[in-house]
Amino acid sequence: MRRIKQVFLVAVCTVTCAHLIEPAFAQDNNAVDARAQSAIKITRDCNEFTAKVDQLIAQNDAVTAQTNRLNGTAKRFQSKVAPTIKPLKGAQLAQAKKMYQSDLNQFASHVAAYQEHNANVRQHYGECAASKAAYERNKNSYMLHCKEFHIEDLPPPHVCVTMEEAMTNSTEAAGRLKSSVKKLVDSQIELMKTESRLSAAIANSANVDKDVRKQHELNLKEQELAVEFAQLQEEHKQLEMEKRTLNASGVKTIVPTVKARIRK
Repeated sequence: MRRIKQVFLVAVCTVTCAHLIEPAFAQDNNAVDARAQSAIKITRDCNEFTAKVDQLIAQNDAVTAQTNRLNGTAKRFQSKVAPTIKPLKGAQLAQAKKMYQSDLNQFASHVAAYQEHNANVRQHYGECAASKAAYERNKNSYMLHCKEFHIEDLPPPHVCVTMEEAMTNSTEAAGRLKSSVKKLVDSQIELMKTESRLSAAIANSANVDKDVRKQHELNLKEQELAVEFAQLQEEHKQLEMEKRTLNASGVKTIVPTVKARIRK
């Protein structure tokens, strides 16, 4: 009888302990699931960002090359604009008019390409800014994950190791993107400085008649140039904030100063 009673007590204790331990195991399992889901999501987001950066850098390189080509074209136009010209007659005058009209047509095409290019630069710069914001969100999620789930001096599970590798890759990609954006903005600043000099040369040229002045004012308004310079100066402020990070990673940066005075 005593043995039966002992067996019964053991059974009761076993059942009671099971009921007490089961919620604790359930909580642990839920915590593990939440940790794994968080790590998987952060890994996926980081990998998507890294892949997007590779695309953006390729696009930025193409736009930067186009910027340099337009800059070269603008410099050639600037060299053709003379402040004075000796009087011409006969065949020389006819030939000069023909060449002038050809230059004018080429300049009109250049202006159209320049304006389209500026819109393209803004679009790419906006995409890069959006990607930078995505990287910051991923980094914040990663830091919150480590704070909530990771324990000091305790190696993380495999899923978190994968997440850490993805975060490292995305951080390196963010650095490459910063360098790419800086090259794009620097080349754009040089282009706009050349366009500004070209604008002034044309406006001051004694060779430009009223019709040409009107065409020039329609295509390259001083107000548009003021907006362009204001935007580039704002972009420079943002790049200055990133300059320390680039220098710390071994990337040397030289940010030119842009000065312009717009006539009202």
